[in-house]
Amino acid sequence: FIIAESGIMFKSGFYRKMDFIIGVISPLPLRIIRVKKRSHITEDEFYKIVRFQDSDETIRSRSSVLILNDSSTLLPRVWQVYEILTGKLMGESSH
Repeated sequence: FIIAESGIMFKSGFYRKMDFIIGVISPLPLRIIRVKKRSHITEDEFYKIVRFQDSDETIRSRSSVLILNDSSTLLPRVWQVYEILTGKLMGESSH
C-alpha cells in the first residue's frame, strides 16, 4: 500500500484518488504545542495555516478509519489500522 499525507485531502479533492482514508486528528491545544515547538511559529501563524486545512469534523465523517493522535492510545490504534489494511490486502473485509 501507499500512504499519502495531506492537510487538505478533502478540500483539494485528492481523496477521490484513494481507496481507503486514514484520518488523523489531535486535540487543538496539543496540536498548537507540537507545531509551535517543531516549527517555531507563533500561535497566530498556526491559526493562519489551520484555517485552510480540513476540519476535524470533515476528517471524522469522511475517513475510512480514524486515529486520535493524543499520545494515550496512538500506538495500539496504529497497529489496529495496520491490521485492517493488511486484512484488506489479503481479502478480508472487516473494520
